[in-house]
Amino acid sequence: MTKSDFLLELEKNLTLLTKEERNKTINYYSEMISDMIDGGYTQEEAVAKLGDPKDVAEVIIGNAKEAKKEKEEVNEPTFTEVKKETP
Repeated sequence: MTKSDFLLELEKNLTLLTKEERNKTINYYSEMISDMIDGGYTQEEAVAKLGDPKDVAEVIIGNAKEAKKEKEEVNEPTFTEVKKETP
């Protein structure tokens, strides 16, 4: 599989992410593959080392969901009792 094929397949499987998140992810993996090629791997070896793009996408989406859940938990309002002082 070529770098372009990998990135296209990855993008097709990241539809649950926002466009911005997808673009960041595609750019990240594009850079990673380029770095591996610069490091001596062939394009096919670099892509193979990353694994199946569908599996990569599942992990990315799972991580994004977990991060969103954690962020929501942190931002949940907490209710505390407010005691009025009597003069």
